[in-house]
Amino acid sequence: AGPVYFTPPEPRESVTGEMECSPKKDLPPLSWKLAGIVALILSAAAVLCFAVFKLLSFAARKVKEHRMSPIERAWVELDRLLLKGLPGRGRYKDFYVELTMVVRRYVQRKYGIRAPHLTTEEFLLQFRDAGAAGKEALAKFLESADMVKFAGVEANPEMADEATQAARGYLKDDSSDRRAQ
Repeated sequence: AGPVYFTPPEPRESVTGEMECSPKKDLPPLSWKLAGIVALILSAAAVLCFAVFKLLSFAARKVKEHRMSPIERAWVELDRLLLKGLPGRGRYKDFYVELTMVVRRYVQRKYGIRAPHLTTEEFLLQFRDAGAAGKEALAKFLESADMVKFAGVEANPEMADEATQAARGYLKDDSSDRRAQ
């Protein structure tokens, strides 16, 4: 075998500092359509994030309320009802319905009486059988509320304030009676 001869490569051009190749642009030119699509996507993402945040806040509030004692939960529901300002807008019947439901749900949670599903008479009968205190004050409150809810009695702001005070009084008296026992 004979010798192998290698030839040196051709000398390259000297480096000048400029780009040796010209890259092609891979991005499409900026247009208003593209900018609109990007803005729409970002807006949708922001709305989605806000909706998720609100949903998680709502769920956290509901879990917190569910873990409260019956009296604490009743106070929260009563405060929420008063913030709606129904009597100020002339919606007395709605106010009385919700106000009595706050008290009835409290009784249901505390004494185990299915209060929201009973008539006032049935409710008071089961309430008495459960041995709960404050039957007279509760009966007076519920019967006056029934007059507005079902008998067509026209309520006014003073009556709504009295009903609110009666509900507060019952809740306060019932919770203090339980503490004393």
